[in-house]
Amino acid sequence: MNVEKKEDIKEIFSKLDGIELIKNFPIQYNEKVINEIIADSLSEKIKLREDSFLVNENNYRAIISLDLDNMGKFSQEEIEKIKDVSVRIHNYISKLKEFIESKKRNEKSEGLVLYSAGDDILAILNPKYILEFIEKACRLLKECFGNENKALSVSFGIFICYDKNPIKESIEKSHELLFYKAKKTNKKDSAVISVQKHSGQSFEFIINNLVKDMEFNDKNNIFFSKMNSYLKKYIEKGQVYSKERGKLLNTIIQKVYMNNFIFKEIITSPEQINNFLSNLFDSKKENNELLNDLYELLVYVGKENSKPEEKFEEKLEKIVSYFKLIKFYEDRGGK
Repeated sequence: MNVEKKEDIKEIFSKLDGIELIKNFPIQYNEKVINEIIADSLSEKIKLREDSFLVNENNYRAIISLDLDNMGKFSQEEIEKIKDVSVRIHNYISKLKEFIESKKRNEKSEGLVLYSAGDDILAILNPKYILEFIEKACRLLKECFGNENKALSVSFGIFICYDKNPIKESIEKSHELLFYKAKKTNKKDSAVISVQKHSGQSFEFIINNLVKDMEFNDKNNIFFSKMNSYLKKYIEKGQVYSKERGKLLNTIIQKVYMNNFIFKEIITSPEQINNFLSNLFDSKKENNELLNDLYELLVYVGKENSKPEEKFEEKLEKIVSYFKLIKFYEDRGGK
């Protein structure tokens, strides 16, 4: 590509939706340096706006980093096509900003866009809306980009933390989750959600294969669909489970860890899984939503167990993290 065309492309993409904070960054700066400068600069800006921003009723916030995957496939196309893509990116990011800024309670914002530039966005959001945001971002792909690039997908790094956690560290953590875990370790098209409790305890919940052929892949993603279903109930009425069933969450987490070697042996047999769970717990899965979730997730993992790219222990950890995330919400953040 000649120098003139490179400059033309740079000019187009610099006008997408950049803010004054980053539009003049020297091109030789690497991503890590840029992210550090962004984090430093935004820390002060957020402090000035905190009075108008409601983190959530439990003093937790989600820092979200989003970036489109495989946008480079457009860069080799003719200049007119790139101009068209730039408009589509602007439209896509604008719709996400509208969604974030629409979340309000008691006349205070529950969502705050920190910056948007090119095909990425950084925002703070009430943690109960994170899966709704993921779904919105995935469904908007086809609406905004059509079928131009079927390799297009989107990745997320989401860090949920107590509001007293230093904002600079929180932003850097969300960038790390996006670029090193969602994009690199999980090979894009993924959301990596890390929860750090006020006590310092932390865990990760990972959702892979979010988009397929520009369509949101929710029907084939049991981890997303179950967590999304739970959060919709949570948004509507707060705590979903009774105190007694809430205690069951701890029991499930402990017993899955303690019996991981047994689950490994029976994971491909739904009948054996059902029998083992019936012996392991007092309630039957038919009468208990949490135990039914455990059964269905184990059966799902059993069907996926033939795929070599992910170890069984990692898949079982996904199941444990599912229940840990529900417990986090049920405990209203917990300690």
